[in-house]
Formats: sequence, structure tokens, C-alpha cells
Amino acid sequence: MPNPLDLSVLSDLENFSDLDSAQPQNQDDSPFRLLPWDKIEEDPDQPRTHMDEDALKELADSMKQKGQNGQPRGILQPISVRDNPNKPGYYLINHGHRRHRAQGLAGLKALPVPAILNNLSTQADQLLENIQREDLDAMDIGQSIDALVSKGWKVTDIAKQLGKNKSWLARYRLLYQSNDALKTLYTSGLCRDVNALVELARAQDKHPADVSRFIQEALSGEATLSRSAVQGFLNSLKGASAPKPDPMPATTSSDSATNGDTSLSDGDPQAPAPQSGDSDSNESVTQKPATSHSSPPDPTRISNPTLWVSWDMEGERYTGKVMLARRPSSTGMLWVEEQDTGRAFELVAADVTLEGLTESK
Repeated sequence: MPNPLDLSVLSDLENFSDLDSAQPQNQDDSPFRLLPWDKIEEDPDQPRTHMDEDALKELADSMKQKGQNGQPRGILQPISVRDNPNKPGYYLINHGHRRHRAQGLAGLKALPVPAILNNLSTQADQLLENIQREDLDAMDIGQSIDALVSKGWKVTDIAKQLGKNKSWLARYRLLYQSNDALKTLYTSGLCRDVNALVELARAQDKHPADVSRFIQEALSGEATLSRSAVQGFLNSLKGASAPKPDPMPATTSSDSATNGDTSLSDGDPQAPAPQSGDSDSNESVTQKPATSHSSPPDPTRISNPTLWVSWDMEGERYTGKVMLARRPSSTGMLWVEEQDTGRAFELVAADVTLEGLTESK
């Protein structure tokens, strides 16, 4: 009968009196470590800057629960660390800041922390993992992107690393770079819609007084600010600042009435109705064009064209129509109106996909 296994080492592990003996003998070859809690430090450049205190307490309470050996469970899933270049023998956390902090909150600093050593981890890796786990709020994402850019990263490279497009990065970075009042709308929970806040930030450049007043009213009211409320306010700004359209001839064809743009119409413009010698004779002006429309309409011509497109933004696919009458800021850009919400976006024309052409009735 074989000799029973010597399990005395397990009692040593339970007491964790000698951490070195608990580590693998081939420590240099294995990435796994059992490390002292106080030898692990949070990365000062980590993407996460906010942690939900209630969720952190719940995690700490779960770590206090005793396992089958009667000891507190502590951290079950290893965290990821790298060597601290400024403090030999210490480590910086790549992933697992919450677990490490929760173990300290639980009063279990004497327990060793299971960890995987990864000295190749970058800040982009940390950001990617947290985004994929939906574990960061918008401000943390924007701050991390801004920090990477300040360290010399190109926006294109960050986008490739994260699997996002450049417009997605730009929106979160703009939110992070906005003023404190607008940030408070987000951090206070009054408005968590990133798109709406970014549009407010953009509008503030052109209408600083109006937007600031709108934000202050929202903050003082302490009521949740809906996307529709923000969009309604932005629409009111556009209406107040929109340039007056050029006067149209009185006899302009009705084909351009819907979108206010005739760029897709291939017919000749209708000639003005001849004027009679009597300047008071309005009947002759309005009745004569009626005879010119007696011929049947051209079946090959679209009278009120609507150009439908789709595009990717913030990891989602959107559909909308091209705003043919709205002038873009530069060549190669175009304005689109999202189908579901009616929001307007200026996009790079090469980034949209043509879906179809319909005729509005």
C-alpha cells in the first residue's frame, strides 16, 4: 500500500507565515506568484479613477467568507502585476485594482495575493480590458485616451489597439476635456448620455453663454436631463443662429420643396411665368403655369430624393439620411440625421455606407 501523501505543507499555506515557501520553486520560469499584499501598489496611471464604494464593500464582504478550509477566501482569481521599475521588490497592478483594494478593505492584508507577472502590459492593454468588461465610466475612458495621446500615442494606433474608430475616441476625449460644469452633469448622474454631453460641449464653443446657462439650470434643478431635452435645447440654438436662406424665385419647381436642395435633380429649372402688361393682374401669373404642367411627369426623375446611409459610432451601427441642404465644415465631410433620434452628426464622407435612395412623398 503506497505511503500517504504528506499534506503538512497545506497547514503552512493556511497560516501564510512564510510566503517564499508558498511560491513555486521555479519562480523565474513561472509567471504565477503569491505576493504580500503590501508589496503590491496601484498603478497611478491606471484607467480607472472611480470605484463604486458599495460594490467594493460587497466584494470585500465576499472575500471574508470562509472556504472549505475554514479560512477567508480572499482573492480567488489572480490579478495581473508587473515589476515596479522604481522600487525593486515591489509590483504595480496591471489588472485587478478592485480586488486588491477590496482585500485590504476586508482586513485580509496578511493573506498573500495570487498574481500573474506580466511585464509587457501597457496602459492601452489596461484600457482595453476595462472597456471590454464595460468596467469604466466615460470620464475614465476619456482621461485614459488623453493620457495616451500626451505620452506620444497616435490616435490611429490607439483606435486599432481598442478596436474602435477615431470618432469614438474623439467623443470621449472631448467629454473629458470639457469644463467642470459639464463634467458635473455626468458625474452627478444628471445626464449619463455621452452623445448628448459631447454635443453640448461642441455647442458651447459657438454659444458659450446659452449652453452655460442651460447647464447651470440643469444642475440647480437636480432633475435627470434626458437626451430629448438636450436635443430640444440644441435645436433651439440652431434655429436661433441659422442663416436666412437665399430668396427663391416665386415660381421655383416644387421638386425642391422638401429638402431645400436641388443638387440631385437633373431637370432644368422652371422658367419664370411671363408677366402681363397689367401689374395688378395676378390671375394671369398664377394660371399660365398650370398649362405648362399638362404633360405627364417624367417617370425616370426622382422629385424629392432622400439618400440613406449607415455608419459605425461607439461600437454601434447607425442609420440615417444625408442632410443635403446643410453645408459641411470642409470638403470630404457631410451631415447626417440619425433615423431613430433625429440627432445630427457631421461625419467623414468616406466613413459612411450608402444604403439606398428613396423618394419622399
